[in-house]
Amino acid sequence: MSMAPITSFDLILFISVVLLAVLGATAIVTLGRAVQAARHDRRSEAVRPSVRYEIIERMSASDPGWEQWVNDLDPFERFVAKEELQGYLRQVRGKDRETLQRLGDTLGIDTWAECMFKRGDRFDQLAALTWIALLDIDVTLETLRATCMAHPDTRAAAARVLYEQDHPAATTEGTDGLLAEKRPLSMLGLDTLYQLNKEDPRFLLSRAEQASDSWPDSLLVQVLRVIGEAGPTSPDVSLDWLGSLFADDSPLVRAAVADALAGYGWHDHARTVIEIENVRRDSSPRVRQAVYRMLGSWGDQPARDALRDAIRTESDPRSAVVAIEALSEPTSRLGDAELSTASQTALAWVEATSPNTEAEAAG
Repeated sequence: MSMAPITSFDLILFISVVLLAVLGATAIVTLGRAVQAARHDRRSEAVRPSVRYEIIERMSASDPGWEQWVNDLDPFERFVAKEELQGYLRQVRGKDRETLQRLGDTLGIDTWAECMFKRGDRFDQLAALTWIALLDIDVTLETLRATCMAHPDTRAAAARVLYEQDHPAATTEGTDGLLAEKRPLSMLGLDTLYQLNKEDPRFLLSRAEQASDSWPDSLLVQVLRVIGEAGPTSPDVSLDWLGSLFADDSPLVRAAVADALAGYGWHDHARTVIEIENVRRDSSPRVRQAVYRMLGSWGDQPARDALRDAIRTESDPRSAVVAIEALSEPTSRLGDAELSTASQTALAWVEATSPNTEAEAAG
């Protein structure tokens, strides 16, 4: 007895039934997880006010009694306590921080973090490094090097640990780790680079001078932003390489270096390595605007003279507005006859939108 061959229709029907079954099962699982997550969120939010109140009240007590309190928490309260603790540890310092760190130990976070850091995957390690930084858990520089250098996210987290724990080699090791892969930094990486170098960007300037030729423009712009936001470096540090960046092909880089040098009008190298007449005539309006802001920040007579010259020749109205605002003097002194057409338009806009400018300047 022979079996009839399966027709194309039968095969399509069979495949359709299987696919519908798989999709149905997936939908049921997804819905179940969504319902479970929603229930977890509702229960967590229900206990959050009381957990938050207890943490704040106990934090200010001479004996917080963390152990007894933690022993009485149910799983949802423990979960919320960890969330709240992480938020508070990001904000407080001194004695309050030490008190909250003891709560972290009582919750067993330190043991969990040490285990996940050594044995977990990359995402477990990132979570562990966050707690290592917040709880000041001891971890050696050698361990961080051996464990965290394989991925930019873990390198950024390791650099943050070095910064938060005030490690003696935090600036050098953290900066080198962040810049090791020559790719744009994450928000955590960028903020950490700033925190590591904000007091004195000398080391960052040195590294950038050595390696910036091999960096993508996006990373170079980020580093220049950090240099500009950080405190000024010492007068004996050369800024020659920064001046050379005004010849870079990218207007984003040229604008970024002008912004970075805005706080360096006092620095001899900034004055000698920049051809102001050249940079203020840059072909990009974005760059010219950054240069005008730089000159306005410098504020000395040569800078003000350069701004006056720029106002006489500027062809872009928006850039002219920036130059006029950077010069920061009564508009009546500018003289319409000496202004370019774009600057006359800009001046009219400045006067219309700032009716009290001259009175404030006279006062």
